[in-house]
Amino acid sequence: MVELSQKQGEAVKSVKDWFANDSGYKKAFRGAGLAGVGKSEILPFILNDLGLHKKGEVLAMAPTGKAAKIMSDKFSKQGLHLQANTVHSTIYSPNATALDLIQEQMEKTEKERERAAAAADREQVTILERRLKVLGRDFDRQVQKGDSPTFSLRAVNEKMEKAKLIILDEASMLNEEMAADILSFGVPVYATGDPGQLPPVEGDQWFREDNADFFLTEIHRQAADNPILKLAHDARNGVMPKMGDYGQGVRVMERRKDDVTYNLDKDATIIVGTNAKRYAITRKLRGLMGLEPMEGPFEGEPLMITRNSRKTPGLVNGMEVISAIDHGAMHEGHPEFMLALIVDGKAKNVVCVQSIFEQHWLGKGKYTCGKNDLYRALRENEYVDFGHAITAHKSQGSQYEEVVIHDESSVFGDERFRWMYTSLTRATDRLTVIL
Repeated sequence: MVELSQKQGEAVKSVKDWFANDSGYKKAFRGAGLAGVGKSEILPFILNDLGLHKKGEVLAMAPTGKAAKIMSDKFSKQGLHLQANTVHSTIYSPNATALDLIQEQMEKTEKERERAAAAADREQVTILERRLKVLGRDFDRQVQKGDSPTFSLRAVNEKMEKAKLIILDEASMLNEEMAADILSFGVPVYATGDPGQLPPVEGDQWFREDNADFFLTEIHRQAADNPILKLAHDARNGVMPKMGDYGQGVRVMERRKDDVTYNLDKDATIIVGTNAKRYAITRKLRGLMGLEPMEGPFEGEPLMITRNSRKTPGLVNGMEVISAIDHGAMHEGHPEFMLALIVDGKAKNVVCVQSIFEQHWLGKGKYTCGKNDLYRALRENEYVDFGHAITAHKSQGSQYEEVVIHDESSVFGDERFRWMYTSLTRATDRLTVIL
């Protein structure tokens, strides 16, 4: 086991004191820390001091599938026999989506139109056809907005009854409502995260610097000279990266000098701020590779799972996968196609939603198939997308050896420094920032 610093030791003691004395009425303890301070290193010490060693006494969860997987990997390296799951899979059950409800109305209205037509009621047919057009527009708007299910809180189950502690990682991504749902089970929660990162997309942030029970800020000695962390902590303090070569593979440059993004020999993760930029980079990269629009993934192409699979355990939102073969052209008008993937080194065939790929050249929310076919595909099939570039929000909870950041911080207004801090802290070894 590593040797803790004084501040880390004090943090471990504060968690132990809370659990022993206060967890009966104060159900959450927030342990905060910036990048490079060793937040995850103290966890084995905490569990050891709390005496929680039996199977089922500790539940681990994170807001996203990728964050849960990284959390599980860290546990394994630390010798902890814990498996993390997503918050949603642990405490929620999915309800119908907005598309479900619109589709139900469309099917009902179409049956009424057929009955009116059979009865030669032209006036009613006209009314119902207008109604179908309105529903069709609603359907298109919802597709463009992005369709996600709402969720209902699960009843207390055997796992929750047995648990004595919940460990919640990447807690800065949670809003107040989701945190309240977790706490409603009555199990003490040790929440850890970095309040300097981007807040949740919706709702008020629950895990903040001003409500942390401890806040680790001391960078480890071995990380003190890391230029990535230096740039990140500057950004957190309101200073954006300035052009220059910072050594150790860390550079900040103007766009016209970018020699990484479109270098086909590089294997860097590209982080952007908007889907429009992500689509543009994907189009240009694939064009440089000689690929036409509607060309399916080629062998070795990076892809990303963008929704937790309902059919295949282990396919989680944010997971990076690889195309196993050259798939050839996608057929216009088709709602789905078969993908051969490499997932964690193993071959896996999945049926995916074609329109997710089509958006890269048609635009967000655009598709070539019929509405009913798209609805069925979105409901039944896997969400897979090109993985050449990702947004900073999507990257949260992940880390990559080499990162290229295309600075779109201005899009985020008052959150621009947090956007940059979040993006910078995704890199572990090499970093290029494009201004």
